[in-house]
Amino acid sequence: MAGYLAGRKSDGNTAVMLIKFSSNASGSIIMFGEVAVQLLKAMGLTAHDEGAIKGDDIAQALVRLKSELMKSAAELPSHPGSIDDEDEQDTVVGLSVRAVPLLEMLDLAQKQFEEGKADTFVMWQVE
Repeated sequence: MAGYLAGRKSDGNTAVMLIKFSSNASGSIIMFGEVAVQLLKAMGLTAHDEGAIKGDDIAQALVRLKSELMKSAAELPSHPGSIDDEDEQDTVVGLSVRAVPLLEMLDLAQKQFEEGKADTFVMWQVE
């Protein structure tokens, strides 16, 4: 599947898309496409249907992602966590929380690369 990650069905409605991240330094994780696209863009990457970060680029991607997450966390309201509704409360989960599995994957990949495994990578693809 080539092209940009898109979440539109032919009828114009938004489709729920899943993105699988995997690395030879760790297992795989699956995220909702909308969150994955935000994280990819935060790392300075183009959100294509599939792609990879090679070992020598992992450190820079990790630094960019952490920096963007810190900026977005600083922009949150002082009372995050819930939106009031008459009968129920929905917990708001911030991007920095959703990013934790990817941060851990990138960190493990970076450590593996630093230990001399030159073929280290983190890749993603539409599920």
